[in-house]
Amino acid sequence: MSLVMPYAVECAQLEPDKTVSSDKLYDSMHKVMFGGEMICIYGSDLLEGKSMLCSALELYAHELGEDFYPWIPQAASILIPLLKFYIHSSVRKCASCAMVSLLRSAKLAVEKGIAGGGNKWYLKQLPGCIILALGDALYSEPETKLCEKILQELNNCLNIGGTLLNEYLVHRITNGIKHVIIESSRRKGKLTEREREREKSEDFDAEEAELLREERELEEKVFYRVGCILLTLIKTFKATFLPFLMSFPHI
Repeated sequence: MSLVMPYAVECAQLEPDKTVSSDKLYDSMHKVMFGGEMICIYGSDLLEGKSMLCSALELYAHELGEDFYPWIPQAASILIPLLKFYIHSSVRKCASCAMVSLLRSAKLAVEKGIAGGGNKWYLKQLPGCIILALGDALYSEPETKLCEKILQELNNCLNIGGTLLNEYLVHRITNGIKHVIIESSRRKGKLTEREREREKSEDFDAEEAELLREERELEEKVFYRVGCILLTLIKTFKATFLPFLMSFPHI
């Protein structure tokens, strides 16, 4: 790991070349819509490398468990910013999946008394940092499918380190969940309008109907993940979570 981590940090800090273009796009480029513009990314191998880096760090933390603790601060400093790496959705997904493995490693290191000194203090602060980062990522995540995945990982992290959250962090997390509910409800409203328009259209076919059905099922998964998070928060904080719960839409 002492040999691997310097290269991991270097890889995480590399930035691909970007240009805004509405002209001809080439298949060798990675293309992403951002702010109404098509961003063309040169060097798609670099993006795949970042994604593989996140998966590798998750694997190291998972396999080494508590023995990964010396590298947890460095791994967290790499992965947390990548939760908002708008250029590549796979990087964001892999970074979010790695959060649980980092928390498990930290928890084991503290429970088994392996961590000491400054590391022990950091590991106790880590759950709040990771859970807050996942909650904040919900505001900027443009893909519904990935939003559902972040919600799943957020719930997993809450099950591990939720008891260490203070009132401020719970407030931030619940605001992020409210944002998800509002945005999902908005998308479902537009989806209903599209369904009605398509039903009236002569060009409506089975393939379009299937796509609409898949979109609706995905929105239902989002609400399911929200429900799981609320249940986890209720179990963790019990009556003290009631004021937060009552502030949610339709509750």
